Amino acid sequence: MEVLVGARSAQHLAQLRGLLARTKLIPIIAQDYDQAAALYRTCRGNGETVRRLIDCLIASVAIRLDAPVLHADADFAALAREGSRSDRGHTC
Repeated sequence: MEVLVGARSAQHLAQLRGLLARTKLIPIIAQDYDQAAALYRTCRGNGETVRRLIDCLIASVAIRLDAPVLHADADFAALAREGSRSDRGHTC
């Protein structure tokens, strides 16, 4: 959804849809929601404000799957900093 709202024209939207059609959809499981909430609390506790809770959910899925997240978003930078400080050693 975030990718699609960034489309600059109808042609660009069609290109983005074509790219997304080739990606793999990853299911979200119940533990991802708990992990997302924990990430948010950790960030807040350490003075980092994550502006969008959906970013915490995306990060929690990435952590579970040990998958990189391609982004240009300050929230993910904060989540990566906090994740790398944690005992779990998670980064996103």
